[in-house]
Amino acid sequence: MRLAPRMFLSCVLAALLGMVSPGLIAQGTPPADSAEASADAAYTSHDWVRAEELYSALVKTSPDSARFWFRLGTAQRGNGHCDAALASFEKARVLGANKGLPGFAVDYEVASTQAAAGDRKKALEKLKVSADA
Repeated sequence: MRLAPRMFLSCVLAALLGMVSPGLIAQGTPPADSAEASADAAYTSHDWVRAEELYSALVKTSPDSARFWFRLGTAQRGNGHCDAALASFEKARVLGANKGLPGFAVDYEVASTQAAAGDRKKALEKLKVSADA
């Protein structure tokens, strides 16, 4: 029954992700800025190539936005750019600490990225550490 602990950790983190600040990750109210609106539209439609391009530009103009870094990481992972995604998620973690981005949400995305990169062992370790925190 090696699968049971993995499933438990996945269920715990999925439940915790349901408590994430919706304004930080979810699409929320459409932004007034057209560049941000375009990036959000690409993100919500899973157009990862366009989203990565647009969020890369946004983090240059707004480098302190945890939301932009988080979404850039998601787009990078969607494009198979796992190393870049891990760096973006860590930047989002630092910027979002105590500002509405729970660490477990970042841990989940980091673990998902590690799994996408083929490092399932590291991904499971990350989930366990996060669940135990």
